[in-house]
Amino acid sequence: NLDENNFTVVPTTVLSKMKNLRILYMMDNNIQEINESWIHENLRTLELDRNEIKKFPRLMMPRLNKLSLRDNKIEEIPENALKNTKMLEML
Repeated sequence: NLDENNFTVVPTTVLSKMKNLRILYMMDNNIQEINESWIHENLRTLELDRNEIKKFPRLMMPRLNKLSLRDNKIEEIPENALKNTKMLEML
């Protein structure tokens, strides 16, 4: 749980090594973008509520089943952004 740490960027050096990470909570930070370099395919739950995210990338997360991005500043979601999240049950 990395909630409420005032991150503006995700600590990729740490997260990139956590290949078995299944759940990641990073709510109430100041994260500005989602970068796939810190997201592993084993991740099942990603919660990024109440951040400063504006851009939404195309995600390659085949096992993700819960994605929460409430109260961000997302301006646009690209077409087919979630195409490769076939197990997604909750958005």
